Amino acid sequence: SLQFPLGRFIAYAKNVVLEKGDLPDIDLGTEFEMPFLKYDDLEVPGRFWGQSTVEQMVPLNKEMNKTRSQIIENRNMMSKPKVLAVKGTLGATSWTSETGEIVEWDNTVPGAMMPQVITPPALPNYIMQLNAMLEKDLSDVGAMHEVSMAEAPTGIRSGRAIRELKASDEEEYSSIGIQDIENRK
Repeated sequence: SLQFPLGRFIAYAKNVVLEKGDLPDIDLGTEFEMPFLKYDDLEVPGRFWGQSTVEQMVPLNKEMNKTRSQIIENRNMMSKPKVLAVKGTLGATSWTSETGEIVEWDNTVPGAMMPQVITPPALPNYIMQLNAMLEKDLSDVGAMHEVSMAEAPTGIRSGRAIRELKASDEEEYSSIGIQDIENRK
């Protein structure tokens, strides 16, 4: 920065500043050099720090978690549905999730009807399609396809084809090459 053109040295532990000052001009030799290179997944105009791929994936992941929660809620409702019965015709322990259970109800209550299971509506197809679409979007944004996770895509058997797909993912994820890093030193 303009205030510290040679850099700044600050040492702290548990929010206590131990030492601060100008960056020491010490030549430790090449064996002790620790080269740092600022690398942004995505550059953001007007901002020093770029944006990471993970930051792009967070909203998609939240949406996928909501969708999966809804699917689980629906599954739970289907496996243990609500029961419609006239008040006072079933005892507190008359209806459980036990298979083959005999449920007794009091048919002497005037107007009492036999208890009935309330079947919740089936989950619409678009919910499952949305879940699959979100998974694909996450894979695309994070460049994490089958080959990146050591799985051969369906129908691909050639090692050369797998290598090309893997290279495609790596190229998509990293727009900077080793040669670019060497040139910046």
